[in-house]
Amino acid sequence: MKNRRKRKVIIVGGGLAGLSAAYQLSQHERFDIHLIEKSNRLGGRVDSCNINGQVIDVGGFLVYPWYKIYHELIKELNLTEELIKVPMARDYFASNQKSCEKYDKEFKLSFKDMVEIFLGVFPNQLTDYDPTEPGLHGYHDLTVKDYLKSLNMDVDKTNYYLSVFDTYLQGYCYGPVSEHKMAFMAATLFQNILHGDMHAASYLRNGGKVFIDALQKELESRGVQIHYNCSLEKIDNKQLVTNLGKMEADDFIFCHTPEEVSYSKFITATVSYSGTAVVEGDTEWGSCFYKEDEQLFPILSIVNLEKLYGKKAAQHLNLNIKVNDNKSTNITSPDLLLIIKSEMQQHFREITILELVNRVDWDKAMPIATEDFVESTRGKQGENNFYYAGDFMGCPSMETALYNGKRAAHKLVHDLFVE
Repeated sequence: MKNRRKRKVIIVGGGLAGLSAAYQLSQHERFDIHLIEKSNRLGGRVDSCNINGQVIDVGGFLVYPWYKIYHELIKELNLTEELIKVPMARDYFASNQKSCEKYDKEFKLSFKDMVEIFLGVFPNQLTDYDPTEPGLHGYHDLTVKDYLKSLNMDVDKTNYYLSVFDTYLQGYCYGPVSEHKMAFMAATLFQNILHGDMHAASYLRNGGKVFIDALQKELESRGVQIHYNCSLEKIDNKQLVTNLGKMEADDFIFCHTPEEVSYSKFITATVSYSGTAVVEGDTEWGSCFYKEDEQLFPILSIVNLEKLYGKKAAQHLNLNIKVNDNKSTNITSPDLLLIIKSEMQQHFREITILELVNRVDWDKAMPIATEDFVESTRGKQGENNFYYAGDFMGCPSMETALYNGKRAAHKLVHDLFVE
């Protein structure tokens, strides 16, 4: 290979999948790697902002124990000391702000109940438990809601699980249980039960941006060329048409958000407040999750930033606000602040919202893919030197994005070696 020209590879999308693919390929000297990103930053749905000199996360931030690739990269990028455990704090559920612990006690499950649920929901998980590449069609192509209902459990139990799961799911910017497919969610639930849920997770003390910045620095040191503000307009054979002109390559890895997949829409708003935010007498609470109502902008989860990041982030909250109207992503910040003030009075009557310190509009927050689409995409891997990655390929998560970026890069390298 020393006497051959380098193969040019274009990676479309600078989120975690694209960065992971670039990181894997950059270990081989045979590639001339170009990464194009439509915005002016890398990281996709991992993003951070600065509050009083403290960098806080406004996108994905929980690193679960089963995030193998994420932990490996953190170690390779010398960020191990940045990683800390999520502090012990109560989570509160639903509009009346009952603690999850109290809510669970009111709905006591017998051992028989738990066995019934386990056998019904996880029949394939002992052999098929990879959330980043789940088995497809294993749950009759049903949504989470329809599959749980198909188990013919007690109606009250079924409604309880649907209510709790839907509240958490949407609180983390996923779609509702009526849209998410069981095939994509079951493996993640199994991993959280087996290896630990969010209370066993970790996060980066100075925000996920330190991870993205370290990856970017490493890629640039390896010669990867990054093209910002470069959006893909169409694909013409071995040529991409972008807003910055035409780009040719030998191989392509597509890690951008596909048009064929629907996405949930959210706004993450960071607000400052005066007063004391108390939930059931608890000033050390960690997060609150709420059931969706009929509003255009329901607040579905609130994160206590002081509990995560310390005193610099005191008197600040992160709100995940669902967008239920396609036109409403254009809402002005003053109008959004008025809505936030009104809604927060329902949840925290003892505080006054002061400012909208930061907002991030996630027009494409979390993908809601179908089994057929993912199956088709997997089947096209390598055709015409086109490869595909992203968190739509499994249960949407940071680990899924990283893993599938790595898989696409390995498939490309494997195909070349075979030839």
